[in-house]
Amino acid sequence: MVKFPLDKVSAAGMNSNTNPAKNSLTLIGLIRIFSVMLAALSTLTLFDSHHRFLELFSHFKLQYLLASLIFMSIFVVTRERKWATVMMAIFLLNLSYVLPWYFDSKPNPHQQNQLNSLKILHSNVQTSNKSYSKLIELVLEESPDIVTVQEVNNAWINELEKIESLLPHKLVRTREDNFGIAIFSKYPFNTKEFLYLGNSTVPSLKIGFSIDNQQVTLITTHPVPPVSTEYYKSRNTQLNELSILSRNVDEPLIVVGDLNVTMWSHAYRSLGEKTELLNTRRGIGILPTWPSNLLPFMIPIDHCLVSKEFNVLDMRIGRDIGSDHLPLIIDLELRH
Repeated sequence: MVKFPLDKVSAAGMNSNTNPAKNSLTLIGLIRIFSVMLAALSTLTLFDSHHRFLELFSHFKLQYLLASLIFMSIFVVTRERKWATVMMAIFLLNLSYVLPWYFDSKPNPHQQNQLNSLKILHSNVQTSNKSYSKLIELVLEESPDIVTVQEVNNAWINELEKIESLLPHKLVRTREDNFGIAIFSKYPFNTKEFLYLGNSTVPSLKIGFSIDNQQVTLITTHPVPPVSTEYYKSRNTQLNELSILSRNVDEPLIVVGDLNVTMWSHAYRSLGEKTELLNTRRGIGILPTWPSNLLPFMIPIDHCLVSKEFNVLDMRIGRDIGSDHLPLIIDLELRH
């Protein structure tokens, strides 16, 4: 065995450009910087009602949760006790927002008198998307009772004539600016109405139909995205108007659409508190829907909310249809 003098080995290590300790320290330093940023975002977004930029970063609770878990694990391995403790606190903070969505607080199906099942398919199709056949195939495969589609223009409505043999009743308002909207239904409409909620100039739809002689109301709406102060205020006003409208509906109610907000935003929380509508994700999971081409950063902005007369049997994400949104498929049960 060849033995090297200790002083030569030490000198060689000190002069090396690939000093493991130096590289390790640099990596830990970067992780500390990211940890500080993560802690700041996780705490500052608790006050998201004060500014739209804070709300913008409040939508990523699931990503913050996973990042804090990774950083905490690294600090535990490297024995950075103080940093590990901070990341544990941030992990638990974000967990408190994410975990409740995986616990079932809904009435158990089949334990109360049910009238009928109702399957809804919702899709923001993205106006520029030309993959018409992908949505049509999904609708024919799932055979829903009601389909709500958003961002539909004339080209989309012409193609969707192919589902009218399954869903012959429709209410449509096409636009070329990503705010066209339509409903296709197997149930005939008892009532139908075009709505303009708040100060918004984009249409929403309200229909009434009957299931076994019980009247049901469905509203589909698509507020503008909060990309500017004006749009932020418009979206909030529209959601507030939606809550007022929903409280004045006496029959079983379904609200579905791309609301351009996640469950962790003050605007969504206000809607839920004022209407007492149940998000059909509750007890099932986060189910992010947008943007479909950026998987690590996807957030849940497409929603289905229902009144207490409904049991939620299932909710899931549909397959990619070429849009920047993934479809939602919701199975409901209407109770007396």
